[in-house]
Amino acid sequence: MSSLIKQLPVYGVDLDMTPYESIVTHPYFTRTSRVQQVPFAEHLYPGCKHVREEHLLGSFYKASELAHALGLTREEAEALKVAALLHDIRHGAYSHVTDYLTAKIGISHNDKIPETVEEMFPELGTIEAVDPQRVLKILKGEDELSPMVKSVLGADKLDYVSLDLYHCGIGQFSSSRLINRTAFRGSNGSRKYGVTYDGGGGDELTDFLKAWWSAHRRIYLESSVETRRDMFRRAANYTLDDSELHTLFDMDDAALMVRLQQSDDANVRSLLDNVNNSNLHTPLFVFKLDGYTRYVDDTGAEVSSLTVDESGVMEDLSRVYDMEESLCREFDTPKGSIIISRSEDIGRMDPRKKESNVFVGGSNEPQNLEATYPDFVNYLLEEARRHFSIRLTVDPKYAQHVRQRIGNKNPKGLLF
Repeated sequence: MSSLIKQLPVYGVDLDMTPYESIVTHPYFTRTSRVQQVPFAEHLYPGCKHVREEHLLGSFYKASELAHALGLTREEAEALKVAALLHDIRHGAYSHVTDYLTAKIGISHNDKIPETVEEMFPELGTIEAVDPQRVLKILKGEDELSPMVKSVLGADKLDYVSLDLYHCGIGQFSSSRLINRTAFRGSNGSRKYGVTYDGGGGDELTDFLKAWWSAHRRIYLESSVETRRDMFRRAANYTLDDSELHTLFDMDDAALMVRLQQSDDANVRSLLDNVNNSNLHTPLFVFKLDGYTRYVDDTGAEVSSLTVDESGVMEDLSRVYDMEESLCREFDTPKGSIIISRSEDIGRMDPRKKESNVFVGGSNEPQNLEATYPDFVNYLLEEARRHFSIRLTVDPKYAQHVRQRIGNKNPKGLLF
C-alpha cells in the first residue's frame, strides 16, 4: 500500500496521513483544498494563496506536537489530532468572507461541525485508537482536551499565525518552543491546559501574542484587503437570496465566483471586475474609536472620531446594507458604488474571549491571561481599538461626485 504524504512547507515536514486516509480523501475534506485560507490578501501578498486544507493539516501537526509535549495517552492524542484535522472542515466558500452572509440565516461554519462529524463517524471508526464520540465532544467544547484545539493556545491559532505570516512573506514564527512550555495539570477528567509562566514560558507566550497581532494588523485588518472583501461580499449579497446561503458550506471558491459572474445584475459584475482588476473603492471618510481631531490621511480620506455606541450601530449588517442603498439613491450612483466598511475581524483580537490559562509555579490552578499580563492584554486591546475603523468607500468613478455633493457637511451625519 502506497503512503499518503502531505507536505507542510511552513514547518519543513512531510506528514504521513495514510492512517487518516478515510478523512483526507473524504469529499468534505478535499473541498478544503479549493477554499482559500485568507481570501483576497493575495493581491497584497502574492504568495498568500494557501488553502484551508493546509491549515487543517498544520493544525493536525500542531496537535501532534502538543500531544507529545503533554504526554497524552495514545487514545487522547488520536482524538485530539483528528479533532484538529476536522475543526474547520465546513468553512463556507471564501472562508471568513462569507461568514457574514451565512450569519443572516443564523448558521456559522462552527454550527455545521457537529452534524458533519456525526456523518463521518463511519470514516472515523476506521482509524485505529480513535473514539468518534470523543472527537465530537472535543469539537463541541465539552472535553478537557477542547482548549487544545480552540483557545488562545489551541492548535488552530498556533498554526494559522505561523502559516499566514509565512505565506505572506512578512515573517516567521515558530510555536514549537511555546508548545514545549505547555502543561496539562489537575485530576484526570478535569485537567486544565495552559502554558507555564516559569522557565521562559511567559516570554514565549508574549512573543506568540505579538505575532498574532502582527498577522491581524498586516493581513486581516489591512485596509485594501478589507475593501476587496467588502466589495466581493456585496456582490454575493446582491446575488444570493437567503434560501441559497446554506449552499455556501458546500461550494468551493471557484463555484461561488462562477455563480456571481453569471448574475444578470450589471452592478454585481462591475464589483467583481473591480475586485479582480484591483480597481478598489476609494475611502472618502474614516471613523476611528480614538478621539481624533479631524484630519486628512495619506489616502485623501477625512478621519474623525467615533464612539463605541456609534460603532455598535454598524454591527447590524442589514441596517448597513439599507444605508448603502439609501446613500446611492441620495447621490444618484449605482447600487454597490458606496460601501460602508467595518473592521469585522477586530473582535477576534480580544484574547479574553477564548480560554487562556497560565500556570505560575507548581500550581494546578491556572490564572487567566488578563490576570497574569494585565498591561500586555491592555496593550493588545488598545492596539485593536486604534486600528478599528468604519470607512465610507466609493467607486473611484463617483468619488469626486459624492465628495462635491457632501461639501462641508459633517460626514458623520450620513451614517449616525
